[in-house]
Amino acid sequence: MAPLALEFTVLAAGRQYETREAPWSEFDLRAGLWTIPVERLKTRKTRKEPHCVVLTPPMLVILDRLLPLKADETSFVFPSPMGGPLGATAMRQLLYQFGYESSPHGFRRSFKTWASEQTMFNRLEVELALAHVIRGVEGVYLDSQLLERRALLGQAWADFCLGLTPPKAANVVPLWRSNATNKDHPLLEARRRQEAYGYNTRSRRSRHNHGISVLAN
Repeated sequence: MAPLALEFTVLAAGRQYETREAPWSEFDLRAGLWTIPVERLKTRKTRKEPHCVVLTPPMLVILDRLLPLKADETSFVFPSPMGGPLGATAMRQLLYQFGYESSPHGFRRSFKTWASEQTMFNRLEVELALAHVIRGVEGVYLDSQLLERRALLGQAWADFCLGLTPPKAANVVPLWRSNATNKDHPLLEARRRQEAYGYNTRSRRSRHNHGISVLAN
């Protein structure tokens, strides 16, 4: 369970407790959205709206694998063997087993750095994806979560994490490599899954300068 939870957390650029404590009721698989209520957010004292995460194809594949474990809407998506939420240290221990002396939260820093250095997405889109509160006049006048743009951002991040787009910096070490021509590749499986949900994958295609990899038909 920990590997799936860690992969999901990385792809969501989220906080690990948001993943560990997430019930099925927060997920709308047909709409492709994960809505985290205010009371579960770190910024709950300074925000009024829930945080929405656009589910990318690899994230939907993970959720699809976990659906057979679902008892009801209140059950945890990533349960422990006892039925409660996954343990607080499970993902960190997994990283240690992989040889990384880091925490899952470090991937949020990686996401921020990658988006800032290697993409054309703007600061607001990145900050909203990280569930940060936009302060000052800028936040007062912003009346959108920029979900369409963040959907493109999330897909670009997923492609980068899966090795489908190369890093632009020479000192970036990929965590894993994938073969996009393999018929069992998770993105290909995910695309089929999203189409089954009625999701239009073509609408998520982006211009080349956003670094998004589009799978061939």
